Amino acid sequence: TSGTTSVSNGVTISGKTWDNTGTINITGTSGRITLASTSTLNNNTGGTINYNGTNAFPITFSGGVDTVNNAGILNVTGGAATIDTVFNNTGTVNVTTGPLTINQTGTDTGTYNVPTGQSLTFNSAARSFNAGIAFSGTGSLNFTGSTQTFNTPMTFTASNPVVTLNGSTLNAPQNLSFTTGWNAQTGTISGAGVLSTSGTTSVSNGVTISGKTWDNTGTIN
Repeated sequence: TSGTTSVSNGVTISGKTWDNTGTINITGTSGRITLASTSTLNNNTGGTINYNGTNAFPITFSGGVDTVNNAGILNVTGGAATIDTVFNNTGTVNVTTGPLTINQTGTDTGTYNVPTGQSLTFNSAARSFNAGIAFSGTGSLNFTGSTQTFNTPMTFTASNPVVTLNGSTLNAPQNLSFTTGWNAQTGTISGAGVLSTSGTTSVSNGVTISGKTWDNTGTIN
């Protein structure tokens, strides 16, 4: 598709690849794309997906390994949304309103923009964050399940979303740095890279540092 596709109710893509370079608008209380029987939605460079509805699962799956590959732009401007397919992001995701939850596995080399007052949650499935990954905005970034692996050095500053570790393992073979406040509620931080903190680290439950060096010049509460 290279024009405008309007999805105002439920549409199922079954055993098919959908290549989009146009605009897909997912709207209303029932707007939903279901990928079934090992289908793939490629939002290619130049393509845009706009979610401004109120369906809690605007992109979901039904059988097989169903995948969304985003090389374009995904705008979340509706209600709380969960992407419940494999999700690979090499493009840009804008969480203008939300929150947005990504429920399944995937690989990330693109950008997630999470402005103040909004949140992005990686939940339930392992993900790989590789060279090129960027988080912008000053909202909330939550890791709430499985293992999240940073295969590239990563620094979170006051210009980035505030990180909360709550039930995940953050595996960082490369250096992981926080120059601003972050929340280590519960979970594990592992990997050979050094963990560096110079802001305020809030530990409100049990956090495990596994096979790792933690260099702190900030405050740990």
